[in-house]
Amino acid sequence: MDFHHTKNKWSYTQRNANVTWIRTYTSLIGNHSIKQAFDIGCGGGIYTKALAEMGIPFVTGVDSSEVMLEAATENCRGRKGIRFHRGDALVTGLASASCDLILERALIHHLPEL
Repeated sequence: MDFHHTKNKWSYTQRNANVTWIRTYTSLIGNHSIKQAFDIGCGGGIYTKALAEMGIPFVTGVDSSEVMLEAATENCRGRKGIRFHRGDALVTGLASASCDLILERALIHHLPEL
């Protein structure tokens, strides 16, 4: 799929994170104080939104596709603490050690072989 083509803009906004996934990650996070999370390769923001709904106050979705970021912004409109940033999974442009949790879900098969 061409994530940069406008015909695919809404491909990753039409569903919500799986309830089992949310329960599992909520359990894994437990009592850890997560204040800032990054969702690398966020696509349409499905898991960016889920992390915020789990109570993480600040979540930054990162994607290399401006088209996906536009869709993610619309998908998460009105939700506090969510922002989006254009960056590559290998070079995010975010400050090192600036978050408590990094999520890279369903991303590895999109990365080039190094």
